Amino acid sequence: MVKPDMMGIGLNSQHLYQIDQAPTVTHWQTYYAERVGAQLVWALDYVQQHQNHPQELKTHGRSVFSLLEQARRYPQWYERMVAVLVALEHKPARWGEWGQWEALLKFCLNITASRSDLSVEHLSLLDEWAQLCFATGRLAQAQEITLQILQQAPLLLTAEVLTLARALDLFLDILISQNRLVEAAEWLTRAENWFTPTAPRARAYWHMGQGKLARRQRLFTVAQNEILEALKILEQLPQDPEQLGAAYNLLGIIHWNKEEFPAAVETLQQAAHWYMTAGNLVTATSIQGNLGLVYWGMQKFRWAEISVRRAIAISETLGARWRLMIDLETLGATYLACGKAHLALECFDKQLQMATQLEDRLTHYRAHGNRGLALTALSCYSEGLQELEFELQFSHVHGSELGMLCNAMTRVRCLAKLNRETEAEALAREVLIRAHAIGHQGAIIAALRCLAQQVPKEQRAALLQEALNLAQQRRSKLDEAACWLLLAEITTGQEQRAYWRRGKRLLKEIGASAWLDGYTPSSPPYILGLL
Repeated sequence: MVKPDMMGIGLNSQHLYQIDQAPTVTHWQTYYAERVGAQLVWALDYVQQHQNHPQELKTHGRSVFSLLEQARRYPQWYERMVAVLVALEHKPARWGEWGQWEALLKFCLNITASRSDLSVEHLSLLDEWAQLCFATGRLAQAQEITLQILQQAPLLLTAEVLTLARALDLFLDILISQNRLVEAAEWLTRAENWFTPTAPRARAYWHMGQGKLARRQRLFTVAQNEILEALKILEQLPQDPEQLGAAYNLLGIIHWNKEEFPAAVETLQQAAHWYMTAGNLVTATSIQGNLGLVYWGMQKFRWAEISVRRAIAISETLGARWRLMIDLETLGATYLACGKAHLALECFDKQLQMATQLEDRLTHYRAHGNRGLALTALSCYSEGLQELEFELQFSHVHGSELGMLCNAMTRVRCLAKLNRETEAEALAREVLIRAHAIGHQGAIIAALRCLAQQVPKEQRAALLQEALNLAQQRRSKLDEAACWLLLAEITTGQEQRAYWRRGKRLLKEIGASAWLDGYTPSSPPYILGLL
């Protein structure tokens, strides 16, 4: 057999020479390293040029992420990598790329932490990480990181005051969520001299912080004025859609607190518009949860359910556990108002589970109270009372006045059904006094209904008529329906049937007919006082 020569397979001496001189592995490693370095320069330039065009930047977001992942292999380009991340700011979080974004942040924080001097870049990346921790429900970690930033106030005031302002804004959110209002006020007092009119955007953040605190203190007019002051500042500056969205979102929530529902819807829609303009589709869609609260207040329960379910779907996809926990409570409250207590209990069970996992004590206790409401609506009075009393341990110190009234009125129902009528009537009278003291019309209506159930029949009509008149003035169809149904119980014949029909019609109008399941005019449902 003849041995084939190299020419037979297409190789000649020239080809053999070229193979011998082929580039080495080291050559290609150097080539790709240089290529990654050059692409990082291009990426930084691209991100900086498109800061005001978030949608276009998002189109190439995954490519930038892929490049940054490649750059992790080349220590010589770490500083360029950090520069790109700092330039991206919080945009990847807006896109919902939370897992990959956090991994890159932590990698680059290790780089910036190794520098001999603390850098502004390191603090900026810490701020991004803290914001992400808060969004995913890691409050303790977010607080720890934010405190690190606030401790560097002297450096940031001279170099990057907005990072300091954003960090304070987040820290206030944490303190207020934990009802640490005195600490929040102390930080705002300290920061008043930090954010002078010469730093207008930071000053706007400070006014927003004041508004958040005043809202938690139920000083709604003060809160509204603070947010309007922030908007006045922002509207005189080049547009920052993200900050404008945050301000309008907060203003919309305050309108909801004041029961100015049309204004709340309009303002929240403005907030969604600004977030969309900023390319922040995540927050724009989560505003659906806030709109759900407004629709709940308007007793448009079907709209509320649709809005909150949209927000929940996005939060579940992103792993936004903190937001998910809030929206689960809103969905549960919506079901409870509709008379679907079993669905409400499922939501509150999930809320309690998440609050326990996230170590959120305030929500943990509130979730127990919410379970108490649902269990009472399901006629599980002993278990419901236990849950309500458990919440009471915490709400005496940290709860809102309205929340405590709601808790108390539901305990009245439980006590009465557990044959503790004397305690129930005494507590019902106390609730009415407290409701008048705070001057909340919804609370007064609910307290009148509550007391009417604890007094002899001959005294009920006057209390229910007073509650009915107030409910009609307030245009609260749920309260009005509850009054008609209770009036039906203490009448007979044609009058009883007329009252029952009125209540039934109103419940149907607002999608709450489930309250009537299993009940009759002589034995009507007790619709909980939900505030």
